[in-house]
Amino acid sequence: MKYDWNREYIKVKKDNTTGMWHVDGVLPHRDKNGKRKRARKRFTTEIQADKWAEMQRDKGEAYLTSGSLRRTRLREVEESDAISALNLLSAKYGEGTKKLTEAVLFYIEKFDSVNKNVLVSDAIKSYLANPKLVRASKDHQFQFKRRLVRFELYIDDSSTLDDIESQYMEDWIYDEMKNVSDTERRNEYACLHAFFNWCLKKEMCVKNPLTKVDKPDATERVPEALNISEVETLLSWAEKIDAGSMVPFFALGIFAAIRPEEINRLDWADFNWDDKVVTIDGKGAKRRSIDLPDTCVEWVKPYALKSGSVSPTNVRKLYDFIRALSGYRISKRSLYGLDKEGYDELVADSGNESRPRWINDAMRHTGITYYQKIIQNVGKVAEWAGNSVSVIHSHYRAVKGVTDKTTKQFWAIKPTQ
Repeated sequence: MKYDWNREYIKVKKDNTTGMWHVDGVLPHRDKNGKRKRARKRFTTEIQADKWAEMQRDKGEAYLTSGSLRRTRLREVEESDAISALNLLSAKYGEGTKKLTEAVLFYIEKFDSVNKNVLVSDAIKSYLANPKLVRASKDHQFQFKRRLVRFELYIDDSSTLDDIESQYMEDWIYDEMKNVSDTERRNEYACLHAFFNWCLKKEMCVKNPLTKVDKPDATERVPEALNISEVETLLSWAEKIDAGSMVPFFALGIFAAIRPEEINRLDWADFNWDDKVVTIDGKGAKRRSIDLPDTCVEWVKPYALKSGSVSPTNVRKLYDFIRALSGYRISKRSLYGLDKEGYDELVADSGNESRPRWINDAMRHTGITYYQKIIQNVGKVAEWAGNSVSVIHSHYRAVKGVTDKTTKQFWAIKPTQ
């Protein structure tokens, strides 16, 4: 506004520390951003300061009485805010192409449709109970729950969805999770991105804070196979724990290279023991039949039933427990709620960094690698494993530690019970 300005806005004061005279104040003029122009200068004498201050006051009054005088009902702060908003629209869409009223109406329409102040904790509960996720595999549900609960522990209890800013998410992905693998960081990003997109779709928030956060880079992993001793140790513990309920899980993963989530979807009715074949719901909802190597049959068939789930109900806990007993680094939190009687001391330091980290897809990599060694046909191995020929050709034909000798040892591993 121009009319609310007066000459007293420009004052003259003496700085007792320096002895200088200061002129300070604002003019009624505004710059392109709507901010008042300042009148500020220092002088060695009071006469000089008073003279310059009067010149500025006259300049201000001359501007007020000019032909550009225009009254407005906006308060100064409102006019400044309106000018800033119009400048933003012009910068984004071009001068005069978008009206401030249109922008406000769009905001009101979108903002009013959103359930405001939804707590992140409540949104997570709703997401984990949504029908699409509930129909997904147990492992898929577990991974989302694990990551969302971990994120929930990081934020304040009172945080709402709209409190979460992009910088907050960037700090979480790149700083708080700096010690996890690149794969885990990418999976964390994907999980939280899906969560916030779902909240946006359900009109629980007005934005997805991860859209402005760079997706973590993928690093090409070199497949590694478990060595013979590691395979024997895992299977030995699988036989001992929970009456051997996890033996089929480990044997199918190691000797038939079936993915964990695929094993968890298997029913005993899917097996044809006469032909030594199992039909699975593979990755991407593609069904495929897998020939079971004789070694795999020897390990799995003694536990077979006519029907029912191949994996026990607490497969995730037992999976972590057996790996911890086998010497791998598993967080203590993963073992909570599990009966460890008689084995407590063996897993007391399960989270110790001196323990080796479990290699992602280690069992599957091992199975594909050793199957390739005996079949020697990239096309057949790719079909068997549910991979592309290029992946088998580039990743599984030469794996460290896998030789003719270890191949014979691998396929000769037999059950002890």
